[in-house]
Parts: sequence; structure tokens; C-alpha cells
Amino acid sequence: MEKLENILTKYRPKLLAPITLLLLVLVLINFYFVFEITPLPNDECMWDPRDVSKDSVGFFFESVKFEGVAWNAGIRDGDQLIAINDKNIKYLHEASLELNKMDSGDSAKYSIMRNDQIIETKVVVKKLIQLGGFAFAILALIWLAVGFIAIKAKPQGKTQIVFFRIGMMLALYSSFNLLLTHNIKNPIFDYPPLFVIADQLWSIGAIFLPFLILQFFWIFPNQFAFYQRKWIEKLLFYIPLSAYVLITIYKTVFIYSGKINPLKFYGMLRLDYLIVLYSAAVIGLISLFVNYLKLENKKDRVSIFTILVSYTITILAVVYTLILTRTTDSSVIYNQPEYFTPII
Repeated sequence: MEKLENILTKYRPKLLAPITLLLLVLVLINFYFVFEITPLPNDECMWDPRDVSKDSVGFFFESVKFEGVAWNAGIRDGDQLIAINDKNIKYLHEASLELNKMDSGDSAKYSIMRNDQIIETKVVVKKLIQLGGFAFAILALIWLAVGFIAIKAKPQGKTQIVFFRIGMMLALYSSFNLLLTHNIKNPIFDYPPLFVIADQLWSIGAIFLPFLILQFFWIFPNQFAFYQRKWIEKLLFYIPLSAYVLITIYKTVFIYSGKINPLKFYGMLRLDYLIVLYSAAVIGLISLFVNYLKLENKKDRVSIFTILVSYTITILAVVYTLILTRTTDSSVIYNQPEYFTPII
């Protein structure tokens, strides 16, 4: 580890600009996916699957938003979706894929059944961007830019180095935007090597980010006494490194080879990553508050207080979004997406 640090120290000034540029390009690609590839079609209602016979399922409109695009097209709760643009809908993802072929503002032809009669109507296509992915991409962009300025000002400063590394990991972590597949056709999955690269970038960011957050708030604004033990810093490096190696081996053997269904695995993995990240964020907030109380210089307390308040607002926004997601009807995501904007 010391040899690696020596090499990085020697070449850091020359590597900063190209690394930042590459990560910036990655973040911009994320923005492209957020706005062009991964938006979900939103007709401001829910499609409720119900058995209509022994061997078939029908999709019925529920929670149709008053004066939403479906409502304005004459669709009401209880109507059954039959076809979109003359394509019969047998599976839910078929409807989303059909709508995703169209641009926002276009009109889709809906065939619905009401009282055993087929009715055709036009529904204006709306798209709903992934707000969580958008928020992470913004955070990565800002942190990366500020981190680059900070480390250029003091290339060998320990706090500046860790701060910049957090920006790097946020940029990598935001690559989960490239891997979204829920009811959309994602071109990444047509090219297995690109999928593996995007998956590895996302994994590196997700695994190392929480430990860098801990490291940063244990040395900023002042280093905690317990951090002087050398083994703590080594643990903050070797724990995520070991986790990354083990997870990569598992993916190579079971996921990339196609031996098991990846959906359940990635669902659990994303949840585990988020739990670790949010835990580290809360510990970081507590650490910053403790450090703030220890400051005696009034000028330092004012600047750190600003950071403390901003960081607290961020944590509260995340908590708010998690509570909203877990406690409200799923139709809120489509009918009142503005409720989720505080995460941004």
C-alpha cells in the first residue's frame, strides 16, 4: 500500500487532469442515459394486472390521475388496456417498450375495453426521468469539479486527496444509470463487454465510496485521535478491496456466465450497497458534528457550521425520500413525482 501511495504521489499532478476528464465524460454519459435512454413512460395512472381467464392476465387502469393525460383521453379506473398503437399487450413491459419508442409529446393510440366494448383514444406520451439517478449524477459532477479545484490547490494535502477520491467514486457509482432495465430497452445490454465494464465501474464506486466518506470525516476538519492508529486506515482500504474482489469473482462465475438469474442478485446487491452507504453517511454526519463541537476558533466554526447544515439537509432529503417510497402508494411515483424532487 505504501509503494502504491509513493507512485501516486509522484505522478498525481500529471494524472489529475486526464482522470478528471475521463470521469467527467462518464458523468455526461450518465446524464445522456437519464434524459434519453432510461426515462419511464408515464400516462399518469397505474396498470393493475388481473386474471381474466385461466391462462391469461389483463391489465386494468387504476389510480387514473384527475386531468392527467390518461384522464384527458377518456380513460377511467377499471378500463382494460388491450393494445397500444395496434400492438396487443400481453406483458406489462411490452406496453412500456412501445411507449418508449415515441417522443415525449407524441400521441399514442390506446385500445381499451369498457363494458365489453373496445374504445380507441389518443394519449399524450409523457416521460418520467429517474430522479435518483439524476440526483447522483448532479452530485458526482459537482463533487468532482470541487474536488479537482481543491486537490490542484494542494496536491499532497491528505484531506484534499480523500475529498477528490470521493468525487471519483461518486462518478463511478453514478454509472448505475447505465444499467437500468426496468421496462426499457437499454442498448448497453446488447453488448456484453460494455455491460461488464459499466457493472465494474458501478461496483467500484459503490463499494469504496462509503469507506472514503468515513475516512474523510474522520480527518476533517481535524483528525480524530483514534484515527492515528495505522491499522484503521488500512482497514478502510482492505475491507472494500476484499469485498470488491469477492463480488467480482462471484459475478464472473455465476452472473457473467449466465448460470443464475441476475435480477434477484442485483436487487439484493443494490440494497446492500445503499445500506452501507447511508450508514457511512450518518456516521460521517455524527463525526462532523463532534468535530464541530471541538472547534474553538470562531472563524473555523462558522465555515464548518455551513458544511454541517448543508450535509444535514442532504441526509434529511434522503430520509424523506426513503420514507416516501416505503409508506406511500406506488401511484405517487407516477401521479405526483414532484414529491420526490427534494432528493435533488
